Amino acid sequence: MAFPLLLYILAVSLIICIVFWMRGARMLLVTLIVIVPSAIKIVPLHITPYIADRAKGDKTFSLLTYNVMSFLDFAGPFKEGVPNRTVQYILDSNPDIVCLQETLRAAYVNTLNITLSQRNLRDLRYPYQMHWHDGGIAMYSRYPLKEIHIGDRPDMPYPHYKAARVYLHDDSITIINCHLQSIGLDVSDRNVYHGATGGDIDFDSIDAAGSKILGKLTDAFIIRAKQAEFVRSVLDSIPGNVIVCGDFNDVPLSFATRQIQGNDMHDAFAATSFGPRITFHDNRFYFRIDHVFYRGNIGAYWCASPNIPSSDHYPLLVRFKIQPDK
Repeated sequence: MAFPLLLYILAVSLIICIVFWMRGARMLLVTLIVIVPSAIKIVPLHITPYIADRAKGDKTFSLLTYNVMSFLDFAGPFKEGVPNRTVQYILDSNPDIVCLQETLRAAYVNTLNITLSQRNLRDLRYPYQMHWHDGGIAMYSRYPLKEIHIGDRPDMPYPHYKAARVYLHDDSITIINCHLQSIGLDVSDRNVYHGATGGDIDFDSIDAAGSKILGKLTDAFIIRAKQAEFVRSVLDSIPGNVIVCGDFNDVPLSFATRQIQGNDMHDAFAATSFGPRITFHDNRFYFRIDHVFYRGNIGAYWCASPNIPSSDHYPLLVRFKIQPDK
């Protein structure tokens, strides 16, 4: 997770060196050139979106991945008469396929301000629905869905990935919806980090919490690595069009994302966007940890992650076109 921050520090240092004509500017410039292939995966530079390559009559579809934080509202208690903002965004954005994580409270609609009209519109728009409540994963689709049983690692506490095949435009696409292991910081851990990043530095608290937090980071990394290896093994066994999406709880170029992406999957954000972006924003943890990877005769031509404040994650919406077989 440190690479994006180091990249920005390096770029700023280069600018300072150039302004003051320091000799170190040459070395910094060489370093930047060397890391460009990796840097553009974090800070893509597509000035004009791929939408220009989309011809009239192309077969297209859109996909939304969203960690909905159990459909609670990040701003606090629900306000009487105000419909659920997360559900409303999903309906307003109107994607063809919806992949959700952390839907564990979805059954308690009466306590989540999910209105009857929102539920009716959801069911009308998405006649094909799949819910895996043991893992909090759900998929909604305008097009027919068929579940694919990919199994799960026996040492995992609950399913972290589910798969289905969607049939659209005389073609089919396998979609794997993931929610990989989180760091698992508790309230006290987050308070220490929040205070340190806000300038309220208590070195005794930092020292006391440091080893515990490091242990949690290490444990989460090991579990995510195992999960990523399992997802990769599934990908290697599935032919054709595939999309892997969800909350990976890890940044671009991490072991987990590189393991899943391999050499055959494209990053929808890196392929279409301009500049850096975050998808997680809680407690000053500002990272892009939600991803959409794809392969086959489909191509992303547009991607957005709007600042919808109702969850601790921002949604990631991607538009694809189905390309003719070569």
